[in-house]
Amino acid sequence: MRGEPDVREIYDLNIRLLSNYLCYVVIYGLAKVVDMMTAAKIFVAWYVVGLPWMAYAWLRRVNPENVILALAVPILTPSLFLAKGNLNFCAGLVIYLAGLWVVEDHKARSGWLAFRMSLLSILLFFTHGLVSLTLMGAILCLTVIESKRRAIFCAVGILPGAALFAAMFLKQTASGDASRAMEPIFSAPDRTLFTDAFGWMVSPFGWGLDSYPALVVVLILAVLVVLTLLESIRCWSDVSLGECLKLNRIGVVSVFLCMGYVLAPVRLADWGHLRVRFLPLAAFTLLGWIRAPRRGPTSWILISVFAISSFSTGARTVREYTRGSDRVVEYLKGLDAVEPGTSIIPIDIDDVEEKDVRTNLHSWAYYEMARGGWTPYLHAYPTYHPVVYKTKPWAPSEDLRGQVLAEPDLVHISACYDYVLLWTGLSGLEDVWETALTLYYEPLYRSADLVVWRNKQGIRRASPASRACAEAAGTVGPPR
Repeated sequence: MRGEPDVREIYDLNIRLLSNYLCYVVIYGLAKVVDMMTAAKIFVAWYVVGLPWMAYAWLRRVNPENVILALAVPILTPSLFLAKGNLNFCAGLVIYLAGLWVVEDHKARSGWLAFRMSLLSILLFFTHGLVSLTLMGAILCLTVIESKRRAIFCAVGILPGAALFAAMFLKQTASGDASRAMEPIFSAPDRTLFTDAFGWMVSPFGWGLDSYPALVVVLILAVLVVLTLLESIRCWSDVSLGECLKLNRIGVVSVFLCMGYVLAPVRLADWGHLRVRFLPLAAFTLLGWIRAPRRGPTSWILISVFAISSFSTGARTVREYTRGSDRVVEYLKGLDAVEPGTSIIPIDIDDVEEKDVRTNLHSWAYYEMARGGWTPYLHAYPTYHPVVYKTKPWAPSEDLRGQVLAEPDLVHISACYDYVLLWTGLSGLEDVWETALTLYYEPLYRSADLVVWRNKQGIRRASPASRACAEAAGTVGPPR
């Protein structure tokens, strides 16, 4: 954004009508006062504090008799999304709950409801597209069920967000981007629906001691959902179907979100992890519908189990983030041996610590970019981000667990990248990789888990658009 020539040669501003702006705008704005990393930590802290607080506030409004369910929020907090750098999605969850909180304000005037909903719909559009569509769908569903003047005004309030979506879609249709974006990859429902749900939501850092109480909480919530569903079905005999739907309107929205998790594509074009994003949306919405025992020993048992599990989950998260921070420190020590303004390709072959190490593959790029260099950076590949590559750099597959790159890939890497950052961890393949890389690179720095290799051809400071990288990607022919 400052127009630095070296940066503009590699990256480009994608300033147009699209989502995913909030993270960039907030961090860049805060960076005017503090440094960039502190700005990012402030943004993350806002999510870490804002999500449980907003969930508690929403439960106090929509399900006050079962507010003890707020103790389950730390267990259901999607830490893996945060670890993978999905900051806009995490921020969108907070705004989503704020939207549901506004919808359930039965004391506010209709005009004031519409105004607040308009602001939230615009903010959420520029934060995360899927979450924005989910909130609009939830409000429309509630409007159809309630059919009250207040609900209709809430539906009117989301029109600005809907108009922005329509304008974005028409713009992409005119440019041809819409057809490229609509390339869904589906997967038949199988047991991965359950393993993904537990892995992404409850045990993001792998199985540990905290996983046992978290599993108990999940089972308790599942039983409570079934009991609440049975109670809702029995109400049909006492009241009309329409009145029963009104009493269970949050449950109806939750059912649609659960169906979204089952039926949604696994990925959409270059947007991965699409289906699992319905998990936290469905989980937090369900908390507003579930009815738990409110008196007697059962209630105290639930409080104790939720509290113990929340504490153990929080302790595990702090420990894993501390370990991740230590790995970043180890990486930065290796980065001191790298010349500024060069290109690095990170390769992670640690198949034992996979869950908490491979998430660093792309976050490491921030530090290299700060030194004027570049590296394959996930969030600059998709066209729906405001910062994109001018020319997408070639890179091998991320998933290299238990294998070594083939000879053609090693040739491509040596043609494009000045350094290889090899994170070995506990893979046991250090010697195999060293033999393969020795043909093109020489070791420059070693630590416990990290080896930095320097290209034997020397430092060329090529950009992704240079002829060497283009030939590696197969986009141009060989030199004559």
